[in-house]
Amino acid sequence: MSASTVRFVRYPGESAQIIFAPLLLARERGYFRDEGLDVEVIEPPDHPWQCVARDDGDAGVGYIDYGGQPIFRGRFKAVAVQERLTAGRGLPALLARPQLIDDGTLRDESGLRGRAIGLSGGRGDDYLTFAFPLRRAGLSLADVQIVPVPHEGAARDAALERGAIDVIIGRRPRGIALEESRGLLRRWLVAGEIEPDWQNRFIIFGTEFIKRAPAAGRAFLRAHQRGVADYLAGTRSGKPSPEFLPELCRLSMETPELLTNCAPGGFPVDPRIDVAGVERDVALLRDAELFPAGVAVDELIDLTFAPEAAVR
Repeated sequence: MSASTVRFVRYPGESAQIIFAPLLLARERGYFRDEGLDVEVIEPPDHPWQCVARDDGDAGVGYIDYGGQPIFRGRFKAVAVQERLTAGRGLPALLARPQLIDDGTLRDESGLRGRAIGLSGGRGDDYLTFAFPLRRAGLSLADVQIVPVPHEGAARDAALERGAIDVIIGRRPRGIALEESRGLLRRWLVAGEIEPDWQNRFIIFGTEFIKRAPAAGRAFLRAHQRGVADYLAGTRSGKPSPEFLPELCRLSMETPELLTNCAPGGFPVDPRIDVAGVERDVALLRDAELFPAGVAVDELIDLTFAPEAAVR
């Protein structure tokens, strides 16, 4: 495999395209080519971090806690922030039964007490999506009922249809729009309302890739951040501009209606990792027994790639 080729691993499925808008823009507009790179985008049958850990991919995305799991420890590093939730920017949302919003039950986070939340087990990012608003209300998972359901699929649909879930995570705008159109859920907390400035997703590099092609890694991030700059320019108002909308529709495979009715992605102009923020998240995960006690934060990250990629 030539060092000029970077194998990037994304979440599978058409509805995940929107999560990788900067990458797709960078490839479409020739920014990787400008850096002498050929980027191959891979959709694995499993998760991106699993694929990168096997060295079947060079780069991908994931949350910080995956690198601390024993089967993945030392196999990849987080090198940059892929999405940071800010005011009005960020794809994830917490969705709630409309009645609970309309009757004032969820006028603030304290309304979560006693509610049934849909939560898939073992994922640190899912846990924190609920932990942050619960903490603001002085609550914890002990104060809610947990209904184990995946991010999508028949089990989630069935639980929502029978009213077994009050609040649940929405990860992809298409899925959020579909559940809202059915009248089952409505957006409650969106983007930075979940937790301001939360580093919600990271770009990861495999440790073998870091060893064999560090220059390609730096070039990849430089080109990727040019894609971020274009995305931010095209969504400066908080919605895609009329000029940008057709291209974003084509690359994301989403409709104009969806793209103008969801928050834009929280792709950061400066992708450098906030180590203090990671340490806070890891401490919360350790308290919840979702992160190994013996793994140090500096084992999970490599801070050498992102600084020169920050958009000036």
